Amino acid sequence: MMNTQQIFQIATLGEQPEPIIYLLKAYPNTKKIFLICSDKSVDYSEPIEKTCDILDIDVDKRIIQPQKISNIIKEIIIIAKECGYSPPVFYGIRSKKPHKIIKEAKAKKRENANIFINITGGTKVMSSAALYSAYLIGAKAFYVWKNDDNGDMEIINLPTLNLSIENFLSPVRLKILGVLYEKQKVKSSEEIRKDTEIQKSTISHIIRELEKINLVKTTGGRSKYLQTEITEEGRLIYEIYGKR
Repeated sequence: MMNTQQIFQIATLGEQPEPIIYLLKAYPNTKKIFLICSDKSVDYSEPIEKTCDILDIDVDKRIIQPQKISNIIKEIIIIAKECGYSPPVFYGIRSKKPHKIIKEAKAKKRENANIFINITGGTKVMSSAALYSAYLIGAKAFYVWKNDDNGDMEIINLPTLNLSIENFLSPVRLKILGVLYEKQKVKSSEEIRKDTEIQKSTISHIIRELEKINLVKTTGGRSKYLQTEITEEGRLIYEIYGKR
């Protein structure tokens, strides 16, 4: 399990620090750990800090609201960027040849592979947000399972995909998503055009793209009169990437 690459760990902290300590000991070449804590769970960080003193690992505690999933994801993405993360390549870029896009994407995945996210602790919302973040940034995600009979622990490597949602969300796409975020639903593309001054043909094309990845849903007939509504996933993504 040893990994010679320098690692940054992000962990959601609840009342049980042991799973976090276990993963730290499994990867002693960790440079720094960021603890995602509530104002209550931060009190359980002391054993982790003592272990980090022994292993010479830096500790950074980030206090979040445990019920605010978008805020937790935002904080994890901020941390990842502090650790050198940059978004993966968007496979839809037309200005580059496919083989160059694939080569860059593979290189970016290796570049971001040094971020480990431990989702074991904290509330279910915190764990869900951490796993969702791992999908968004292409990080490795882990769950530390504890055997209740004998207390033994096992590290489970959770499968994640190297998504490119941040690159996909261009300023124009975000502007359209923002109109839907504010209005929830529009009766036609004309409503969006009035608020954004984007051409109707571009709006229709982008709406179809957003619908394919479940950020919006449409009902109705011809594109001119197509009713478009933002989904819960769309609201979450806009809160993370669109609201400043």
